[in-house]
Amino acid sequence: MSREKKVMELVGFLGSKEGEVVNLGEVVYITVTNILSNALFSIDFLDFEGQGIGKELRKLLTEDAELGITVNLSDLYPILSGLDFQGIRKKSKEVLEKLITIWEDIIKQRRKQESVISDQSDFLDALIKDGYTKDQINQLIVVIQEVFAAEKWVEDSRKRARLELELRQETEKSLGQALAQNEKLTTQLAELKREKDGAEANLRTMRTQVEGQRKLLRQKDEKLSKAQQEHSDLKKELAKMKDEACTFKDSMEAAKKAAYKEGVVATEN
Repeated sequence: MSREKKVMELVGFLGSKEGEVVNLGEVVYITVTNILSNALFSIDFLDFEGQGIGKELRKLLTEDAELGITVNLSDLYPILSGLDFQGIRKKSKEVLEKLITIWEDIIKQRRKQESVISDQSDFLDALIKDGYTKDQINQLIVVIQEVFAAEKWVEDSRKRARLELELRQETEKSLGQALAQNEKLTTQLAELKREKDGAEANLRTMRTQVEGQRKLLRQKDEKLSKAQQEHSDLKKELAKMKDEACTFKDSMEAAKKAAYKEGVVATEN
């Protein structure tokens, strides 16, 4: 009946959360934990809000599970077996003492009710009724506690595995996007390089053309300078010839005058 009751409580809780996001793995873990705790001690360790006696218990079991999977150097090297460099044994002992304190409170309360226990109702009642001592019960509970710790460790391992899978998928997705982006950028870079090479080729062509134009311009300047020099020389030659012509004309005029005078003289005589 206890299992059916806990399952119905689970169904009722899920029904009350209709339309809301629920961590299904968490509520199933709480249900399974409470089924076991009721079979052993007739109490719920946790409620669906994460409260209850099992809140501290769960924390301690998680810590115990983590200590159990931590590599202890003292176990790897027999010569160091008497030492506890990492303090793992000390921490484990402290966790165990805290766990036993929780169990002892439950056992003390149940022993007070021993006189009214008419028939065994759970595992703890059976132990008390059969005359088990506190130390004997504690030893059995430590074994049971390891079962809870293993269950919690398995749950946490599954969560880590899911997270690792999701992270890997997200990483692969991001890597794929990065590769696609890189390919796109590579294509764009190649296109820009082609454009740059084309622009450089055009620039070299333009420079060649400009150099050719400059050469032609220098040649024209040289021809113009030469023509200007020839024109200047020609002007000088013409001026010289003009001067000579004027001199010749003057000589002719002087000769005419001399001849005329001679003719007049001759006529008078």
